[in-house]
Amino acid sequence: MTRTSATTRPLTAKAYTLANNFTTASNTAVDTNLGFTAKPNTIYSVKIIGSQSKDTANTGIKMQVTAPTGSTISGSWFRGVTAQGTALQQEQITAINTLSSNVFGNATNTVFIFRAEFFISIGSTGGDVKLAAAAVTSGTLTIYAGTGMDVVEAVSV
Repeated sequence: MTRTSATTRPLTAKAYTLANNFTTASNTAVDTNLGFTAKPNTIYSVKIIGSQSKDTANTGIKMQVTAPTGSTISGSWFRGVTAQGTALQQEQITAINTLSSNVFGNATNTVFIFRAEFFISIGSTGGDVKLAAAAVTSGTLTIYAGTGMDVVEAVSV
């Protein structure tokens, strides 16, 4: 969708989804295929909504936003943590290429929802912005097909 702002600059909005389940047993961040190529010196508004699980260990997963060096980010993760939980817990996103401080979904083989909402300002070097995840301690995590990312190029006013 392309719209024209009050400053007549066209705005670009795109939606992306994972076509297949993403899995990894790595305890360091691994990029998923969910992402976009960002232009230099551009600000984006990004929303991610999805579901995830882990097969063992009751220790959950951690996530991060991978982005080009020089980018800055401000936003929040919202995640289910326990199988008995009735609300999403919030954590600020303040750094790129850095795993979340807290875990997502710490019950074995239980599907949890998660959401991220953030603004990311790309520096002088453009490149890929992706959702990444890591298993805490052991086991295999899954981020499910259909997890989506909505991206809108922002205009400063």
